Amino acid sequence: MQEKRTSTMNPRITLLITACLLATSAHTQSEIEEIDTQRCIATRQIKSSVVIDDSNILFFMRGENIYRNRLPEACKGLLRYKTFSYRQIAGRICESDLIHVHQSNDPSIMRNCRIGIFESIDSQDIPTLIESLHRPPAAEELPSAKVEDIGNDP
Repeated sequence: MQEKRTSTMNPRITLLITACLLATSAHTQSEIEEIDTQRCIATRQIKSSVVIDDSNILFFMRGENIYRNRLPEACKGLLRYKTFSYRQIAGRICESDLIHVHQSNDPSIMRNCRIGIFESIDSQDIPTLIESLHRPPAAEELPSAKVEDIGNDP
C-alpha cells in the first residue's frame, strides 16, 4: 500500500513562487523580442544587400533570414551610388560600425555613415516597407488667409 502525502505550503512561499514564475515568464518574453533585433550579423552569412534609400539597407542572409538596417542618420548619396563597403571586425558588422559609400566603379570614399540595429523582417513585408518609405508626405491644409478690402481712401 502506498502512502499519499499532502502538504500545505505557506501562503508567503506560494506568493514568492508565483512571483518568480511570472518574472521568468516576462524574462522569456523579452528574450523572444530580442531575437527580432540584433546588434551584429556575421559577414560570412551575408548573401547580398540592397539599398532601399539613404536610411535603409536590406541584408539577405544565407538561409532565409533578411535584416533591415535603419541607419541612425540619413546617409546622403547612399541611394544614388548604391555601393558601399565596410570593415569587418571578428567576421561581423555591428551597430555603430561605419559603412563607406562609393561610386560603383570608383574606390574613393564619397561618405562614411554609421550603421544601425539589424531588424529581422519577413520577405513578404518588403513591398509594404518600400512603399511606406517612398510614399510622398501627406499634404497639410494651410489656414485660410484673412482677406482685407483694399480700397481708395477719399
